Amino acid sequence: MARKNMESGAVSVFCESIAVMLAAGIQTEDALGLLSENTNDAAFQSTCDGVYRGLIEQKPLADAMEATGTFPAFAIDMVRTGENSGRLESTLSSLARYYNEEDRLISKLHSSIVYPVALFALMSVILLFTLLVIIPIFMDTYQKVSGGLGTGPYTFVAASIVIGWIAFIFALLGTIFTFVLANMTRTQKNLRGLERMLEKLPFTREAAKQLALSRFTSVLTSYAAIGAPNDVALEEATKTVDSPQLRSKLDAAVAQMQNPANPKSLSRALGDNDIYGPVYTRMMTVGDTSGNLEEVLDSMSNTFFEDALIQMDESMDRIEPALAAFLTITVGATLIAVMVPLIGILGSIG
Repeated sequence: MARKNMESGAVSVFCESIAVMLAAGIQTEDALGLLSENTNDAAFQSTCDGVYRGLIEQKPLADAMEATGTFPAFAIDMVRTGENSGRLESTLSSLARYYNEEDRLISKLHSSIVYPVALFALMSVILLFTLLVIIPIFMDTYQKVSGGLGTGPYTFVAASIVIGWIAFIFALLGTIFTFVLANMTRTQKNLRGLERMLEKLPFTREAAKQLALSRFTSVLTSYAAIGAPNDVALEEATKTVDSPQLRSKLDAAVAQMQNPANPKSLSRALGDNDIYGPVYTRMMTVGDTSGNLEEVLDSMSNTFFEDALIQMDESMDRIEPALAAFLTITVGATLIAVMVPLIGILGSIG
């Protein structure tokens, strides 16, 4: 039976812990033993024990990770390449940063969507209570005060009921939609679909684009960490991009780098296709020339990721007041439409 993949946060902890211990001169199998002994999470400990057994059987780290059936394919492939290139430590450090960003992104999206779910659910309850309890009370009051509903009052009451039910249906659909979105943030597989959806919505489009750019840069950093040639790194990183707009630009950049007649450098190809702005393109040029491209890409990835989170917060800040205003207006309009004829009736009696 297939085992559930580790969460991004757990993969990050695993990679970072092993990288730190390798940097301290501890052998890989000893590092796994120490990591297993110092965790209280049963599932994580079981995974570490499985990797440790594989290493004892003289398997490479990537094969031992794959045998557990819990690691993402991307992490396994990168570790395998890092082992073959002799850059396992830097590869693990890069993967730790990548999956840490994934974990933070999942947490941010989940917390951002939970509030609209709660607000839509509250709207649905209030509107339903208004329609099923408050409006019947007003109608009963009409019957007692005036002996029935005339044409004028009846029109107002009917309008209030129509407004209320339309608003309730909208709020209920919003509750279901946002609840589905919140559930999509629970797994990394569904996260990609959620990001594609957010890229199509006008109020989250820019944040989704920034997230896609951040993820691409992070993957590109991982390939730089294993010492992959720039054209290969760009081609492989491009395969992980789901955003159609960004993907088309990157495909053009790959073609330019692999053009045998006039191949372009990584920074030039990305700059010419408007992947990064002029400042970041110059940073990459300097990093590539000085041999510090990995560090430059890592810094850029962090910057893009933080910018994406800020844009996501700004998107939520715009959505929340709009939802609150909708609730206030719909409930207020429903009650006012009912109260106007009642006020008129009471005024005529007075």
